[in-house]
Amino acid sequence: MPVRILAEMPPFWQIALSIFVNAIAIAGVVWVTARVYKVGMLMYGKRATIPEVWKWIRHS
Repeated sequence: MPVRILAEMPPFWQIALSIFVNAIAIAGVVWVTARVYKVGMLMYGKRATIPEVWKWIRHS
């Protein structure tokens, strides 16, 4: 979106939508990482591998 704003000004609703989508994506990533940290790091106290991370996400 910053490149589009520099090239030519898009409609305001597109700017607002991109901010909203980014906020939802950030909230989702924070939620997933909080689950992984809670289940994996705090309960088991070990480093995570990718298969274990998926297991922990499904677990919580």
